[in-house]
Amino acid sequence: MAKLRIALAGLGRMGRAVFDEAMASTDFEIVAGVDSNNPGLAGLAYFQPQDLEQALAGCDLVIDFSSPEFAVQVAETAARLGKNFLIGTTAIPAEGMQRIEQAARDGNVSGMVAANFSVGVAAFFVVAQQAARLLASYDAEIVEAHHGAKRDAPSGTALRLAAAVRAQRPQGGGPKLHSIRAGQIVGEHSILFAGNNEVIEIRHSAISRQCFAAGCLACARWLAGRKDGRLHSVQDAIGT
Repeated sequence: MAKLRIALAGLGRMGRAVFDEAMASTDFEIVAGVDSNNPGLAGLAYFQPQDLEQALAGCDLVIDFSSPEFAVQVAETAARLGKNFLIGTTAIPAEGMQRIEQAARDGNVSGMVAANFSVGVAAFFVVAQQAARLLASYDAEIVEAHHGAKRDAPSGTALRLAAAVRAQRPQGGGPKLHSIRAGQIVGEHSILFAGNNEVIEIRHSAISRQCFAAGCLACARWLAGRKDGRLHSVQDAIGT
């Protein structure tokens, strides 16, 4: 199988984790990195954001962990060039999401937008939704914790979890969300269901960002070769 050539937009914590995971694999090649700051990653062809189109010219697919504004530009540029895209940036507003979806349609490319690429989180969602349906009369609370530098709160994963739980219990009301930003916490999400005489808690903790990076690259491989003008989810890729 030929190596999948990837361009990385955004070389912060997650971008670097994807770079490290890809470099340790024989299945991927990082052909370009785009960021306003050069992280000095060995073997990476570095481009400034204004050179985005040039950076994407030699890739099969682009992975974005940049900013809500730039992620939309990445998707639109990738689609115009006929490249599939995978967006991991969170807090993209509704208007931006509409533009990303339109870009995929207009370019007849396949895209994916996800707040979390962990396979464990995908399983966590399945269990949490089943619990929400079975425990519709219980109070529900979601707690999420991340490192102190994370900009958005609640996290995209927590917001999506709340929506998924709410859909399972329309009469029970939505869960309350609580956010913690402290230290170097990679990512923790828990949902608590409290009845009169018992409490059930479901929890996912990321030990390192490599769980997200590995899932991201697995989704990239799944997305490669598809050209259907649609946005897909992690659940589509892993079959949950």
